[in-house]
Amino acid sequence: MRQRKIGNSFRFLTLPAGFFVLFGFMQLQSLGQISLRMQGQVNCESDTYQVMLEMKNDGAASIELGNGSLRVTFNDEVLGYQSYESLSFDTQTECGSGINSDWYEHNVDAYSLSGRIGINFSRNPSTQNPCTELAPQQWITVGSILFSIKQSEEDPELSFNITDSRGIVTSSFNLVQPNNGTQKVAIQSATGLTPESLACEPASIKGKLTLQGRSDHAILLSAWLYRAEDLFRPQYVFSPLTNADGSFTLNNITPGTYYVYLKYSNTLSRVEQVTLEPGDNTLEFPALRGGDSNGDNQVNLNDFSLLLGAYNTDADQPDFNSMADFDFSQRINIIDFTILLSNYNQAGESILEQDPTKRLANGPSYPIQKETLLQVVPQKAFTHYEIGDTISLDLWVDPLNLSVDGVETHFSYDPNVLKLLDSQLGGELEIPFLASGSQAEGRVSLAAGTFQGGKLAPFKFGTVHFMAIGQGDPNLDLFEPKIHQTAITHLGYSILYQVEIPALTIHSPKPLNYLQAFPNPSKGTFQLERPADVGEGTLTIFDLQGRRLQTHYWCSSCGLSREVTLSLSGTYLVKLQSEEKVYSAILQVQ
Repeated sequence: MRQRKIGNSFRFLTLPAGFFVLFGFMQLQSLGQISLRMQGQVNCESDTYQVMLEMKNDGAASIELGNGSLRVTFNDEVLGYQSYESLSFDTQTECGSGINSDWYEHNVDAYSLSGRIGINFSRNPSTQNPCTELAPQQWITVGSILFSIKQSEEDPELSFNITDSRGIVTSSFNLVQPNNGTQKVAIQSATGLTPESLACEPASIKGKLTLQGRSDHAILLSAWLYRAEDLFRPQYVFSPLTNADGSFTLNNITPGTYYVYLKYSNTLSRVEQVTLEPGDNTLEFPALRGGDSNGDNQVNLNDFSLLLGAYNTDADQPDFNSMADFDFSQRINIIDFTILLSNYNQAGESILEQDPTKRLANGPSYPIQKETLLQVVPQKAFTHYEIGDTISLDLWVDPLNLSVDGVETHFSYDPNVLKLLDSQLGGELEIPFLASGSQAEGRVSLAAGTFQGGKLAPFKFGTVHFMAIGQGDPNLDLFEPKIHQTAITHLGYSILYQVEIPALTIHSPKPLNYLQAFPNPSKGTFQLERPADVGEGTLTIFDLQGRRLQTHYWCSSCGLSREVTLSLSGTYLVKLQSEEKVYSAILQVQ
């Protein structure tokens, strides 16, 4: 049977009793018989082999032992003698005058080069009638020999030497009374209790870890194992490829206690103390936290600068920086920022620093309840508009229960129905990332974050201004959510639960209310025609930023049409304000 124990203890190696090979022994007025055996213990951490020397009275009655000696031989190419320790018997019994006595070591001869150890025993001379009584059929421990292991895969050939090659007795014990050297105790040696080789069964780590903000945890991991006695040089260096669930295996490790250092290129390192038994050791490690854009095992302004330079880029774009893609989405977005934010001003755990107060936190326990609300609210309390109307939409964030440290939105619209005038951030999150749009793509993007602590109260994140330029449904919606992700973040994860977007409708004005312009588009000169039932009014031309460019008085007797000229290409809004109503048209200069 093999017993395994963790740490600095040993593995006990024993074999069935039937494995013993009995040596012959010398019969010298035998008044009793004792058996000797060894118990081997391998320490795989220190590469030492400890051997316990044991003795048993084979007779039916107790015997009282006097002086004696043992000779032990071993293969000095495999083992190196280090020390011998004398150990007490398991029990002490009274004999003679009733004074307890014990054995003590005397004159241990060590010949490690020749593979021979001599151990001499003597009675305690301080007592009047000293003796040690061995009860029948009971093993007692005599002493312990400590060896260093030179070659772990070879036979140590460790045994008791009862007689030498000439038949002369080399190991012997005599009885206490009479002590004339003739009252010998016969000795037999049980061999085969030591292994054929001293090889340690290796340990392996069946590990598992996660990466902050990621669902796919397949990475090329750096895993270094250090001994406590040498924290400046790793004992083992591994580079395993983890599976998608974060599992990995490290093989052929000598059992013992280690500090395990784990790091990925853009994460902060983790250090865990583990004690490995022979065989498989199943271990789960803390999450590797992200934010290290430059690989120096710290998260600071340098990392933020690298993320900022690559923000809103995809993996196929030249400015993309994979080191800033902490969530492995192949896009640098608000999730990456908030992962960096959650670890800002932190450093990875060090082998040399084991202060528990300086260790990284595991962060929030996920998955958490996603319940944050994003609302798109028209500034005017209606959803029906006419061509030429300006439509202003406010974006409101309601955190509900979790603080918000970042928001990113991407909305799409029909560019044939709406024209993007501008988009602006609300200023509640002080770090702007995006405030842009593309009329050709029909997309508007806004993103911002904060280093000042998350927002717990509802806030206006931004505002988008459109002009209605065509009739129908503008199809306002999230833009390609799998690529351009709309997210509300908290410490590295999106907590967005629901988006509320109004259903807008754009109508054409009635013909009588329509101010006609032709040709439209033109090179800059337009003929405007007002409805026949309109009298005098004020004609005003605006650019798309709402700036007034021209103002004309249109008298009732000035005719139904008039000419206006615009010198710069672009899109303009013209309005005719009469006493009863406002008439409008869109002018496009090519």
